[in-house]
Amino acid sequence: MHVHFPIYNLFHQEIKACAEHLLEISGHNTQGLEEHSCHVFSRLSELHQFANKVLPEEHYYPLRELKFYLENTMLSYEDVFKQLQTIRLSEAIFLLKSSESNFEPKILRSLTDRFLCHFCEESKPGKNLFKKLTALKKL
Repeated sequence: MHVHFPIYNLFHQEIKACAEHLLEISGHNTQGLEEHSCHVFSRLSELHQFANKVLPEEHYYPLRELKFYLENTMLSYEDVFKQLQTIRLSEAIFLLKSSESNFEPKILRSLTDRFLCHFCEESKPGKNLFKKLTALKKL
């Protein structure tokens, strides 16, 4: 058991650091949030990856809740024909995080704008994402 303890602590520290960083960034207005968008995409991506690694019987309920939220919340954006399309938040994060996307710049702009608006709104106190990040911070 003692062999896993340092890894367990590092894992918890990283999860908490991601959540704290996202909550800190969420305090910015939408314009300030855009400057930190790369951090938002990276941190949410890291948390999603952590969630994929934990086993259901482990004590990471808040992390599994965040994963469920990211994989089941849909985000709308406009395609090149100004038609509304939808994508899972987890997929949007992956696409926005990778700088070598093959999407049209207009699509990426729409997706980025919609994602940042969603993040800004849902990371306010009392909202769904805020509650999940706060729970992770308390792990």
